[in-house]
Amino acid sequence: MIPLRGMPRRPRALKKMKLFLRPTSRSDSKDAMKIESQLLDLIHTLPNPLNLKEPKSGKYICANDSSAKQIGLESAEQMVGLTVRDLNFSQSESGNTLAEKIARMDSLVQQRKEPVRDTATFLSRGVLVHETVIKFPARGSDGNVIGIFTFNQELTHSLSHRTLYTQYKEICGKNVAIKKLLQHLEVEPFFFTPPSEVELLVLLERVAGHSDKEIARKFDVSFRTVNSHIARLRTKLQGDVLSGVVARLRSQVHGIPWCDAEIFAC
Repeated sequence: MIPLRGMPRRPRALKKMKLFLRPTSRSDSKDAMKIESQLLDLIHTLPNPLNLKEPKSGKYICANDSSAKQIGLESAEQMVGLTVRDLNFSQSESGNTLAEKIARMDSLVQQRKEPVRDTATFLSRGVLVHETVIKFPARGSDGNVIGIFTFNQELTHSLSHRTLYTQYKEICGKNVAIKKLLQHLEVEPFFFTPPSEVELLVLLERVAGHSDKEIARKFDVSFRTVNSHIARLRTKLQGDVLSGVVARLRSQVHGIPWCDAEIFAC
């Protein structure tokens, strides 16, 4: 369990939640305090990122450390009082797109007064994260939304190598994406110079279990062209370790074949 350092047991902003509980008797009041305490414990200790925001202002009311660290902050208390637009990641083009997506989801929760689910892909401390984002409303006794909970479930491990590379490429560009993928998959030390995109794609096809002849047919190139890419790939590795790199990658995530024939045009 991870407590929020320095955060009071009952944050002042959470007083709004009493509208949601609205005790009608002394017994109800005790139950409401118990539920509020359990709610805070849940937010504080859940390993998955979880936060609560005020719907009108969009300001974070409460969060756990997992939620804060995912967006580059050291502790959850740093999130309190900020909006998604105040966070550093929203300053980049891809981060701004994500911030707009989050704002749209918040708006939908308020309009529909029901949970909203979507996916999000972004860089957290330079590492790609792909996750399901679920937002659900806390409603007062009058039915209005008085808070928005956001729960994140990471799905990065379920991405194929190909999809992982594509996501990095969309965010960082081709050259940076190749390096980041090798780092992400923990095989960069095996290379003394990064492979080209074509060489990387051939490598990932081998990881997916395809023979060189199958790769040639898949990308509509000659068998000799594929062999040439493999030969150049070997020259960029630290010794004769290609089979070891392939085995290492196969033990992580199995790639799902896809094709970009234009890249292979020779």
